[in-house]
Amino acid sequence: MQSEIPRYSDEAIAATIQYCKYVFEQYGRFPVNGGPFRTLLAYQAHRLDSDFYSRFYKDNVIPESARHGQE
Repeated sequence: MQSEIPRYSDEAIAATIQYCKYVFEQYGRFPVNGGPFRTLLAYQAHRLDSDFYSRFYKDNVIPESARHGQE
């Protein structure tokens, strides 16, 4: 399964490096809003499973904009 995950593009790597440099140069530390050993950058890039969230989370966890995208 690991071998089927596409490699990061050179552009994505360069953009990440530039982002990290900018943050460090701008604020003098990385990450800015937490301790230096706790870094979390994440995104959700899949179809939202609203049934899962309805079952395990409170109703307000899914924003209205995401709910409308499911219709």
